[in-house]
Amino acid sequence: HHKAVRCLGLTDDLSFLLSGGDDAVLSVWPVVDLVDVDDTSDAAVREFHSWTDHLLGVTSVHVGRGGVQARVFSASLDRTARIFEIFSRQLLYTVSCGTFLTSVVASPDEAWLFLGMGDGAITAVDLLTAAAQTFASGGDVVMETGQTRSHMTGHSQAITGFVFVEHATMLISASEDGTVR
Repeated sequence: HHKAVRCLGLTDDLSFLLSGGDDAVLSVWPVVDLVDVDDTSDAAVREFHSWTDHLLGVTSVHVGRGGVQARVFSASLDRTARIFEIFSRQLLYTVSCGTFLTSVVASPDEAWLFLGMGDGAITAVDLLTAAAQTFASGGDVVMETGQTRSHMTGHSQAITGFVFVEHATMLISASEDGTVR
């Protein structure tokens, strides 16, 4: 990265570290290369892959299950969330929003994507319905239909983080307004 790193993610098998930053880059790093560095060497660790699809800084990253087969979910100041696949290095979907995004998390089954907005709102995207609509439309990766989304309100400032409670029965959100919901 050539600007500040804002977020990190780790695959569940601990094989890859992901980093997102103000340079709008999302990079994948082999953990073995990071921990097996010769301190006397000047050689830099090289990333496995970098995505440059975001136009503005990456604010949040979430890594799904599956190790090298995992999906990566990113949020950005460019008002998009993007879903990538590590192994194929492909961009799978783009979700466009009306305001900048500050946080992202997928449900453990990856059926729902939750996006924290800069204005304190939370958008839930039904990924299964959206994927079916995307496939039916001939493969366009942009999901913008209102039918695949629901909105939650309650925070008055930017969402700073999410966590799922056991068995994904409850989503907890935190905000710059000092509240947890």
